[in-house]
Amino acid sequence: MPKVTSYLPDTPSGTDFSTIDANKAVAFYGSLFGRSEDSPKRGTHSFYHIQRIDRQSIAGVAQRDEEQISSNIPHVGTFILL
Repeated sequence: MPKVTSYLPDTPSGTDFSTIDANKAVAFYGSLFGRSEDSPKRGTHSFYHIQRIDRQSIAGVAQRDEEQISSNIPHVGTFILL
């Protein structure tokens, strides 16, 4: 995978999502794509995991809270450089 050092405007530059088991998702995607992780950051309702490749932020993974789980609405976001 080539290393990206800059992005043109309107280019997707990262992603994040929430899941019912963030620790399993972090382990899975970490091994699949060779990502490392910073210590999870405490958010409003849960921890937010930032995954990196070569110290560059690539993705974020959040634990779904009880309200999100009961609503069964998935959350996936894509960061786009404007």
